[in-house]
Amino acid sequence: FARRAVQRGRDPAILGRLLAGVTPDDRVIELDQRQPEFVSPVWDYVTNRVTERRINDGRALMADIGATLDAVEARYGAPAGIILGIWGLESNYGGAALNYDAAAALATLAHDGRRRAQFEGYLMALAEMGERGLADQAQLRSSWAGALGQPQFMPDVYLTTAVDWDGDGHRDIWTNRGDVAASIGNYLQDRGWRRGEPVF
Repeated sequence: FARRAVQRGRDPAILGRLLAGVTPDDRVIELDQRQPEFVSPVWDYVTNRVTERRINDGRALMADIGATLDAVEARYGAPAGIILGIWGLESNYGGAALNYDAAAALATLAHDGRRRAQFEGYLMALAEMGERGLADQAQLRSSWAGALGQPQFMPDVYLTTAVDWDGDGHRDIWTNRGDVAASIGNYLQDRGWRRGEPVF
């Protein structure tokens, strides 16, 4: 992979840092083979994740950053409640632990072979993030699947869709709540959300 990535223009030094010491992680493969959204009946999945606490935490966040959420909704068309729902489900509003090294998780899933091209593409995007100085090593902690930050964006989605809402020069989906909300709104708009139409 590293040889092919260099041939495609990726920086060998960045690749070396990302992939140093990476070995396959059996736990990642185990989790990949039993993702709850694919193996649970839909209403079991919803019931286990749409909890009173998660709803109340979303209401509290709405009260705290309501003006930002209203502005994001006005810009991207996706209702603030939908943005909050996705945010809560993906990372419990940023409270979920990101226990994996993104490069190791992505390399493991590429090595597994079932979706090699897909996960090598994510690794390529992760290397580009490093080359462009978009994230430091500490920010490249992820879910077991290599998803980054509070909205759980894959690296290619970060590159194309993350938003610098406050104009500080950083698309900070790790700690900046405005950037997180706007990035989710932009993601939905980019994927075809139509203002004022029902969710389904």
